[in-house]
Amino acid sequence: IKKSDKIALVYEQKMLEDLEGKLETIQRNLKSSLEELCVQSGITTSNSVYHEIFPFSLIFRVKKGESLKEKVIRKYLYEDIYDSDSSKIVENIYSKVNDLIGITILIDTNKNLESFANFLYQGKINEIEAITPKADALSTLGDLKYYNIKANYKKMQEVVPIEIQIKSTV
Repeated sequence: IKKSDKIALVYEQKMLEDLEGKLETIQRNLKSSLEELCVQSGITTSNSVYHEIFPFSLIFRVKKGESLKEKVIRKYLYEDIYDSDSSKIVENIYSKVNDLIGITILIDTNKNLESFANFLYQGKINEIEAITPKADALSTLGDLKYYNIKANYKKMQEVVPIEIQIKSTV
């Protein structure tokens, strides 16, 4: 517990603010990339008021310190992450925790589920690289399919582990 407390403290003091800043950049990048891809793929709609209506919305979160602590304990990661040197803890968190930033792409219906997954797996979204093989990322809940994808946000030398879920609002 003490090691997990120290890991969470280092995370909150040395990483959380930086991750929140990166999240803003990821949000802008992902939103504009997806909008552009929707237009190119012809999956937008329109009405008398709006020229383009995009069939998705986005939800973002940065993992909180409490959530990190819970995961570290539940997955027995404290031995792999803890170090007396706090900069080593930061390095270990980046390498051992694969969902520091969470993104949910909510699509209007499952009709475009494959299109959105393909955008990601074909490398069409700048600075985001899928890690989970596509077949392994596809899951079902009853009759509904959804994707849960581990990915990396890469910009220059920085790599941030993210988790992306693609699912319908249903």
